[in-house]
Amino acid sequence: MRAATSKSQAAGKAAAKKKQGRAATAGRAKVGAAKAAAVPYHKKPEAMSYEAWQLALRKQYGPEQAFAIRPLGGAHPIFCDYSVYNPASGRSYKVALRDGGGRLNYCECLDFKTNLLGTCKHVEAVLSFVGKKRGAQKALKEGFVPPYTSIYLRYGEERRVLFGFGTEHSAEFAALASEYFDADGLLFPEAENRFELFLERAAKIDEAFRCYDDALAFVLSRRETARRKTLLEAKYAVPESLDDLLKAKLYPYQRRGILFAATTGRSLIADDMGLGKTIQAIGAALLLKREVGIERVLVVCPTSLKYQWRSEVMKFTDESVQVIEGPIQVREKQYRGEGFFKIVPYHALANDLEAIARMEPDLVILDEAQRI
Repeated sequence: MRAATSKSQAAGKAAAKKKQGRAATAGRAKVGAAKAAAVPYHKKPEAMSYEAWQLALRKQYGPEQAFAIRPLGGAHPIFCDYSVYNPASGRSYKVALRDGGGRLNYCECLDFKTNLLGTCKHVEAVLSFVGKKRGAQKALKEGFVPPYTSIYLRYGEERRVLFGFGTEHSAEFAALASEYFDADGLLFPEAENRFELFLERAAKIDEAFRCYDDALAFVLSRRETARRKTLLEAKYAVPESLDDLLKAKLYPYQRRGILFAATTGRSLIADDMGLGKTIQAIGAALLLKREVGIERVLVVCPTSLKYQWRSEVMKFTDESVQVIEGPIQVREKQYRGEGFFKIVPYHALANDLEAIARMEPDLVILDEAQRI
């Protein structure tokens, strides 16, 4: 009887082990399926929009990185500033966590400032980092209202300046905000021209009031664009008034292209080959020098075209031009030297970023811009 029981127990253990093995296999299969379902890095899934794909990539990629994340302190243990260090690149970025994944978070990196998504791998890494803390998920869901009132730049497909109420002096700030911001807290476009007055009045209500640098820079940039547009469209309402700009006869579409590029400040000149995209870019640079006083233009082009650009500048203008070439020590001197136009090939760009930053170009022209 004991032997039978022993055999029964052994059979039971074997069956359980077999079942456990099947469960483990099933578990591995599920893990494998989850990994297979990860968003591909190099091809957009057909069922996803481009924006959704790019957003998913950053949410997936950020938490995977070996970033060193360190809180920089603040009024809240979750919603504060963080330092994100990337050991692979040796660079650190400051991330401001202001909400649980909306459009108010901020990162210093270039990807965050340009991708129109309102997030980046550094922000997603910080969200993953803080999400492991006790009570963090609840805090991220509920959000946080600081004691001080702030002006943010809300990132996304459309950037808008946003009024963020604090808990202190809320009644006074509500009265002030009604003159400059709509019911959703968004700055009235017409209020941009009196934004400094708003800042002065807000600072008198509470010394802790703050306007973040990116929000102020955004307002100033929009004002400058509006001012430049008004100036150029009034002064060059007659297209032929641009005919003395270059040492060449301009076609009507080239005049329009020059005026459009200079007016908007950012543009893509995409005429067919042979229709004079180079002369339009040069003309826009000269018009901006004439009307708003720019002093340094950086032209980035394929190596095979750097002397062609030099030849075109010398042919159509009297401006000084410098081709950036040679060893790094020589190139650094060339960036600092004379030359309204400085021409650099794409292959040197990554190695010269610090020198270019010190040069502080007023205008950048990208020839064959897809290469950037």
